[in-house]
Amino acid sequence: MTRVAVVGAGIAGLGAAYALQEAGLEVIVLEKAAVPGGRMQTRSEQGYTWEAGAQFLLDDQYVHMKRLLRKLGIPLSAHRIPSVTAIVLPDGRLWYIRMGRPLDLLRHPALRPASRWRLGKVFLAAWRHRRHLHFHHPELAAGLDTESVRQWGDREVGPDAVDFLLSVPFSTFFFWRPEETSLWCLLGIAGLQGAWKVVVPEGGLGAVTAALARRLDVRLQTTVERVEIGPDGRVTLRIADRGGAAELVVDRVILATSAPVTLALLADPDRALGRVRADFVRSIRYVSNLTTAVGYRRAPETRAYGISIPIALGHPVAAIEWTHTKGPDRAPAGHGLAVVMPTHAWSVANARHPDEAVAADLVAAVDSLYPGNAAEADFHRVVRWEHAIPVAEPGWASRLAAALAAGPAPGSPVFACGDYWAGPSTEWALMSGWQAAAELLQSLGRSIPPEYAVAM
Repeated sequence: MTRVAVVGAGIAGLGAAYALQEAGLEVIVLEKAAVPGGRMQTRSEQGYTWEAGAQFLLDDQYVHMKRLLRKLGIPLSAHRIPSVTAIVLPDGRLWYIRMGRPLDLLRHPALRPASRWRLGKVFLAAWRHRRHLHFHHPELAAGLDTESVRQWGDREVGPDAVDFLLSVPFSTFFFWRPEETSLWCLLGIAGLQGAWKVVVPEGGLGAVTAALARRLDVRLQTTVERVEIGPDGRVTLRIADRGGAAELVVDRVILATSAPVTLALLADPDRALGRVRADFVRSIRYVSNLTTAVGYRRAPETRAYGISIPIALGHPVAAIEWTHTKGPDRAPAGHGLAVVMPTHAWSVANARHPDEAVAADLVAAVDSLYPGNAAEADFHRVVRWEHAIPVAEPGWASRLAAALAAGPAPGSPVFACGDYWAGPSTEWALMSGWQAAAELLQSLGRSIPPEYAVAM
């Protein structure tokens, strides 16, 4: 029986491992952390339950994730999450709007009248290029992947629209600046307006990765230090676990790790991945995040699910997710729970600060939007993501398309997956895992089971 090691127990690695196990292969998952899930995990402590990384699924868009949920027997939560969100205005006020209603954006109080009228260009461009905005087909986006949101938006709509509206989805969900975000992403998200229904699985997003881990041979607190291809084509993994240093020899390996970790594990990335794919991995850049859960003795916000803070305002926080709106089981009765996500710049500047200092500063930052609530904070936990989200900068889609078209290195037993191979979401991370599993099986002359095939 073919023996496979998967390095990394996030949704990409677990998804790949499960598909391979279902195909009849012997699979071992190696994870350096004490718990599986990576950036898709749910944590509970002192009566508070929150998502430590990814916060939600999109009901109409995450078709592969919903297919996996059905396979695992995990239903979506029956609790209705508010469809209301709020954007912070330059004067500090909150502007409440309903998600998925693009026409409401024309009423944005911070936009000049001319910019409001020109805002329609975004949706017109999204409609005109709709055949090129398929997120599963980056090769179609070449003509829209050459300039940034800042370049296109300043020219076509206006700097105020970029600062206070067009950049908000990226700074909120991905912590990107408009100067580093591809126009392709803006038009793609604009094309999805009207299809934004936020949902979570019963038990949180971590219920999915936990269910996968229970069905697999997952070895936690196991650090892979090196991946070497031997003369016989087999792979030796040099590992360190609680028992000390060891070696594991397998027939194939999938690296479900961040791009920098993938490169560091391989002695010769060009040989292992192929030159085109190795160059793509080298090009990936990440934002960091000090994601912090804050519990309150009373809920500061009851109307909106999330708060978006335009990066142009210079606020330390990029977004606040009011987790208590996800259901009554998320916080003690009457209490509030926020997941506070600071900007990349703030996260980098405070990366060496202790958790207490990080939490205190972020509680104070939230208090600037909800005055008088800092004294009500009674709980905090900081989760540090060095490689939080890959940046979809101009040229990223074109490089990704070239890497996917190149395929794995001929004859190599090494494959790779992760959200940087598809896009910055749990859906795309899962897709990349299934795609890597399909490529591995193809190297053995086999096909992936239909339920794990990536639907394009």
